[in-house]
Amino acid sequence: MNRGSPALTGFCLLWLAGCAAMSAATLRQASARTVPCPEAEMVISNDEVAATWRTWTVTCRSLTYDCRTTTKYATDTTCAPAPDRP
Repeated sequence: MNRGSPALTGFCLLWLAGCAAMSAATLRQASARTVPCPEAEMVISNDEVAATWRTWTVTCRSLTYDCRTTTKYATDTTCAPAPDRP
């Protein structure tokens, strides 16, 4: 069974560790690019990390946004108003 090269495996593990290490402050900063709310008022929840993406929810001033990134440093973050939830 071929599990890939050790270098590639190490790179993937480092990328995941970096992605998982993003703090709530970093997620607020990334979200601020598309959420019309001051970072200090943002509350981060539902933070989920997978192999190639990360998603989280931002709540601010009674509004909720779903955010997503596919990069370690959240440079491609997109956020959109969340659909109504029961």
